[in-house]
Amino acid sequence: MHSISINNGSMVAYHILVDEDFSNQNRFALINIAKTYGNQIFFYVVTKAMTKKLPFGRDNQPHHVTIATYYRLFITELLPDSIHKIIYLDGDMIVRKSLVKLWETDLTGFALGVVHDMDEPIHVKSHRLPYPMEEGYFNAGMLIVNLDYWRDNDCFEQFMLFVEHYSETIRFHDQDVLNCVFYNKKKWLSTTFNFQSGFIYIPEYQRQYNEDLSTEINHVKFDPVVIHFATKDKPWRLECFHPHSAVWRYYWRKSQWRDTPLIGDNPNSLKSYVRNFCLRHNLYMPKCGYQRIILRR
Repeated sequence: MHSISINNGSMVAYHILVDEDFSNQNRFALINIAKTYGNQIFFYVVTKAMTKKLPFGRDNQPHHVTIATYYRLFITELLPDSIHKIIYLDGDMIVRKSLVKLWETDLTGFALGVVHDMDEPIHVKSHRLPYPMEEGYFNAGMLIVNLDYWRDNDCFEQFMLFVEHYSETIRFHDQDVLNCVFYNKKKWLSTTFNFQSGFIYIPEYQRQYNEDLSTEINHVKFDPVVIHFATKDKPWRLECFHPHSAVWRYYWRKSQWRDTPLIGDNPNSLKSYVRNFCLRHNLYMPKCGYQRIILRR
């Protein structure tokens, strides 16, 4: 919220999806952030009853996410009809620039605007989902949503029907649901609006993103609009080696949580120390494994 407010000159209305256990202390903290920048804030509670039947917690599903990942599916059930479009952002993101260009995306005829997932070819080649997977697979961490389309086409009902019929097929939770329901109703956007960890700092021989994105990623990687810390390597952990972790920590230091210690232990090996130092100071962008260092000019 600090990063969004600092980089957007116009008023922002925050619509926060929370669970029943969300404390008043945290609620007041977010209200204070919004007020600091002259923004509006609204809260919507997703109850346990709403999510209890959703497929979650199986061994073949990612364990570093919570049931809150499904909250996206309930947007039209929670937000008032007077809201026609939203930008949805995951909590493990930082916004570096204005979102006006993203907000002005024309979604006529589309359900949402999206960015390719960093592991897209893995999903496509698996053919595990019941839709023509040559249509691609997007990451749901950033969505610009045409709420009118969702309401007019009873998309919430489509989500729930899909979950009912394909619960054993769902691995990546609501992201799988959205990809299936909107496989031919999505508008592809630049990776700059959802720049995921797997686009850069994973060694090249391990990367799984769509090769067609290589030129764009090389252009965007030093200056993305939205950074998505999409793996387990989060910037609030001391051992984080993400090249843009310093960006997250810049905004953390501007928040009321700046005195809260980061989690975990400092890396103790020489290799970890050197790599971490290079990444934190933007001296390093992996190109071919961990052998190539690109120095700033």
